[in-house]
Amino acid sequence: MGNFLENVFLQLARADSRVVLREVHGQEFVSVTGRELLEQVQHIRAQLRGLGLGPADRCALLAGNSIRWAACDLALMAEGVVVVPLYTRQAPAELAAMLRDAQPRLLLASDAAFGEAVSAELRGQGGGAEPPRCILLDELLKAPGAAPARDADLAPLPRTDADIVTIIYTSGTSGEPKGV
Repeated sequence: MGNFLENVFLQLARADSRVVLREVHGQEFVSVTGRELLEQVQHIRAQLRGLGLGPADRCALLAGNSIRWAACDLALMAEGVVVVPLYTRQAPAELAAMLRDAQPRLLLASDAAFGEAVSAELRGQGGGAEPPRCILLDELLKAPGAAPARDADLAPLPRTDADIVTIIYTSGTSGEPKGV
């Protein structure tokens, strides 16, 4: 029996042509099978490697819950990157405070305007500090793909029980948000 991430990948591989995630877009349902989700994850993993992101680096993921979010989250964890999930329902000033604390190398955002608002807020709060590079989820998913993955490439990088996989920030209702 593997760790939680290895188990997720195993279950997705077993699901193959069965729908594993579904979301609503207006009056339409958008679904992905286990195979399709794994393909998205592998594509994103290749892009992350191309960007030079690797184990123990931090990456902020600024997006609402979606299939794209799940694929990015799995890809980041599989590459050993520490995920800092941020949500678009929070104010840019709060998100900038979290980014300043987390110090991610990269910001993946679902929306260009919101990503820029957070980056601008970070520059303002940080005395002109340079925010992390921001890449849109759509750009990451549409970027030219790498060679098809071999079975050996599908497994997540090895993790130990002591490895941090994600940093979640508290709401900050009693002061500054704190990473846990």
